[in-house]
Formats: sequence, structure tokens, C-alpha cells
Amino acid sequence: MSESGYEEADVVVIGSGMGGLAAARMPAQFGGKKVLVLEQHYMLGGMTHEFSREERFKFGTGLHYMSGNAGPFLDFMTDGRVQLNPLPDDYDVLHFPDFDFSVRASREKYQARCRSAATGPGIRMGHAHSGPSG
Repeated sequence: MSESGYEEADVVVIGSGMGGLAAARMPAQFGGKKVLVLEQHYMLGGMTHEFSREERFKFGTGLHYMSGNAGPFLDFMTDGRVQLNPLPDDYDVLHFPDFDFSVRASREKYQARCRSAATGPGIRMGHAHSGPSG
């Protein structure tokens, strides 16, 4: 504690979202530093929580999906207490004025869906290439 009666911190992190909490944990865990996390909201977690309106409508404010490559980061942030569940095949739908597009979970199925959607009337698919045209 300092002479003023306040505890001192070695590191100050502003924001308690996933990035802020990860940034705070590293020097605390691996460097033995005293870390102070500042958050303006009344709830820690940044954009990782949800809010509701009229107790009927729920809105997720941030992270909706994680790729399979997020496993090591997720394990680090949760000490291995959270596991990823695979997404269902059509896990999201994008709504456009003239059509809806279902997003597929696997890269191969997603690419096939994109190719299929891009072959509609008036749509032409091409391949980008570099070098002289010919």
C-alpha cells in the first residue's frame, strides 16, 4: 500500500472484455505483477454478455461464434472449464433483400453453398489471377 492508503498496481488494463482480461491475466500469472482492471460498465466481461428488452427479447452483444482454432485461447481464459460445441450445419442465416443465405459450419460446405448461390441469374463467377492477361 502507498503512503496515500491506496494499493498500487504494476499494470493497469482498461476494459474487461476478452482482450482486456487476457491482457490482465498474462502479467499477473506469468510475471507476478499486481494488475488493476478498470471497467466502466457495472458488469465485467465487455461484449461477452447479453441484454434484454421488455424481458422478451434477448440480444447477444459480442462474440457469437468461435473457430475451432480458438481452443487454446479458450482453455487459457477458462482454465479448461469451457469446451467448444460444434456448430450445427446451418448455424446462421443472412437475410438479403432478394434472398436468404444459410451459413454452413464446415469450410467445404460453406464454399459449396457460396458457389451455388453465385450461379443464380445474372451472376458470373470468375477467378482472380496475377500476371499479364492473355
